[in-house]
Amino acid sequence: MPSLKYAMASLITALLSMTYFSANAAEMTISGTPPARVTVGQQYSFQPVVENANRSQLSFSYVNRPAWSPDYRKCGCLIGVPNEPGVYANIRIQAWDGQHFAQTPPFTITVQGTKTPAETLKISGSPPPTAVVGEFYSFAPTVVAPAGAVLTYAIANRPNWTQFSAATGSLSGVPAASSVGTDAGILIKVSDGAMSATLPQFNIAVAPAAAPAAGSATLRWSKPTQNTDGSRLTNLAGYVIRYGTSAAALNKQISIGSPDSTDAEISNLAAGNWYFEVAAVNTANVESQFSALASKAIP
Repeated sequence: MPSLKYAMASLITALLSMTYFSANAAEMTISGTPPARVTVGQQYSFQPVVENANRSQLSFSYVNRPAWSPDYRKCGCLIGVPNEPGVYANIRIQAWDGQHFAQTPPFTITVQGTKTPAETLKISGSPPPTAVVGEFYSFAPTVVAPAGAVLTYAIANRPNWTQFSAATGSLSGVPAASSVGTDAGILIKVSDGAMSATLPQFNIAVAPAAAPAAGSATLRWSKPTQNTDGSRLTNLAGYVIRYGTSAAALNKQISIGSPDSTDAEISNLAAGNWYFEVAAVNTANVESQFSALASKAIP
């Protein structure tokens, strides 16, 4: 199935001053095959390849960067020596050259322990205890498993506003106002077919959204018309907008359910710098590349 061609232009309206941010994600690419495994005490090294970029302005950011790798803004590298086993899932490396944005597909790095103990299966992690109405919540556990193990995950007492991945154990979602309260007794379990391990039971308290703030931003974009293979786009379903106060971690998300929409106003923005990006979504739930980042300073 062809993916959506990104052909949107972002616009932030600030008072009476209008600044345009446009990008065609197909003009810049980021690629490479990150090693999937590394052993504790050994160096892991990966550097993505970026093509068709303005090298003088090129910078990188990460999503779910392992703590054992420094933040290499100039090369987008992942280099480091992990000191404990674990599974680092849904990692992305993002590139931005002042006009164009591209990011790698999500990938996973498994840090294997030494051969003693030989066969262990452990699950750990600290799920955020609080979620806020309208804000994106996300948690993925860390797992220590025998080399070559095929892992499956299960959950008990999943909050109805979340989605759960049986492949990665990730729990995520955006609670609505009707979800305010405490979701208790949540359990996440991992199994490799022979052994199993369970994360300690945890709760998530859903808090109301903060009182409305004075700031707002208006995003406008052009409607995409074709897929990456040049064929006509006939199954556009809507759009998704991610935003936040850190360009490297856009932790808020809203969906636009109309394919004919070409603008959205985001309100309740506290004082500070806010960053935004937009992607199109088709009826098969396939997302286009996200737009270049746009920003607005809220006084």
